[in-house]
Amino acid sequence: MRSPWRGSQKRRFASSAARRRRRASCVGSILNYVASNPVSRLFSLRQEFSSAFARLLHGPQGTPVRIELSDRHLPLVLQGRGLSVSKAVLLLRTAGESPGTFQVSVDGQAVTGFIPDATLGNLHGRPLPAAFSGNLRGAHVLTIDDPGTLAPATRPPGDTSAVDAEKLLDVLLYLEMSVAV
Repeated sequence: MRSPWRGSQKRRFASSAARRRRRASCVGSILNYVASNPVSRLFSLRQEFSSAFARLLHGPQGTPVRIELSDRHLPLVLQGRGLSVSKAVLLLRTAGESPGTFQVSVDGQAVTGFIPDATLGNLHGRPLPAAFSGNLRGAHVLTIDDPGTLAPATRPPGDTSAVDAEKLLDVLLYLEMSVAV
């Protein structure tokens, strides 16, 4: 006597194989799209690296602050794949004032001369060093070398903050990435 389940098991297996083929086809289409169309990602130090942002604000000038970017910070389709960074910008969100002579070192290279970027909400920005873009995943070190006009006007006794937290609201990293072909 034949089992009533045998035919349904074959149909179920065939449908799961078809789902796997459709899924693989869909992933391939997405990867092809991402290879020719960059994906944007904005990192907020205040939101995603809050302890590092606090150390940057409240530490003395010249204090190195380490952040680490990994696959968990990237969109799912980019995780575990070789990346090509086409645009990398360091942005400052201030309380409305110009950062003046503000200078920050990123991985040992100075970033200075922040100007409003109309394409990024008129936030003051400068391109990140090529070493940052070339080694996106991994540890990066930020150091405030000159707080410029973002320095506190007066410091309470014992406060060594390089930057006034009411003047510098956030530090942002804007990246445009695609899958390396």
